[in-house]
Amino acid sequence: MDAAELGQGGQARGAQLMPMPAYTRTAIVQALRQHGPQSAENLAEVLGLRKSAVKGALSEARGKYGTKFFRIAGWRRYTGRGSNWVPIYACGPGEDVARPVLTAAQRNERHARYRARMRDVIRIRNRVRRGVQPGGMWAQLLARSNP
Repeated sequence: MDAAELGQGGQARGAQLMPMPAYTRTAIVQALRQHGPQSAENLAEVLGLRKSAVKGALSEARGKYGTKFFRIAGWRRYTGRGSNWVPIYACGPGEDVARPVLTAAQRNERHARYRARMRDVIRIRNRVRRGVQPGGMWAQLLARSNP
């Protein structure tokens, strides 16, 4: 049998693909039982796997089986990028915890912190938009980068 007759996975066309054992899912279940609820990033660290492999196994299991194996036990604030929420997974069936929603006051506070931190950059950006030449030691660099 040559390569043209082989289908996906090296099996002949028309042959049934054998289901692969869920090694990653089994390892995730054992880690959650041993260490308690964790995020996908922490699970990847504990298991020594890539984060994408752990996230893929979690999403595949949740897509096929719902909350039979994994449920979202809580949410943690990720401080690195835009303050997104990261799900904390737990082992076993149950209902998912709803994702937290920012109130208007929390959202306004976050925007105020950003504006205070980026005040100078925002001011220069607005002056460039209005056509006013920015002053200061960076004026020539800004003029070159914004044609």
